[in-house]
Amino acid sequence: MITIEQLKSIKERTEALYRYLDIEGKKIQVEEEQLRTQAPGFWDDQKKAEAQMKLVKGLQKWIEGYNDVKTLTDELELAFDFYKDELVTEQEVDEAYGIRACRESGIAEHAS
Repeated sequence: MITIEQLKSIKERTEALYRYLDIEGKKIQVEEEQLRTQAPGFWDDQKKAEAQMKLVKGLQKWIEGYNDVKTLTDELELAFDFYKDELVTEQEVDEAYGIRACRESGIAEHAS
């Protein structure tokens, strides 16, 4: 069974990941880069336009990956709270913890 200390650690690591990946900066950068795609003549230079679209999609992928981790962290916290209120079993909390840990490992591998 996950402990409150483990849950706290996961939440701290999720917050550290947000800062490390500079998610807020990436969100701003996506907005700015998307504005460039709306410029007149954007598609005149096909290679440059494709590179711009690839940049936007790459930034969005990092944001989506972080959002997945954040969602799983929130779900784990909710499962833990439900367990304390006896609304879910210990096994269900452990399953949520296992899914979250696997997903975070995938994100960590992608970041390296």
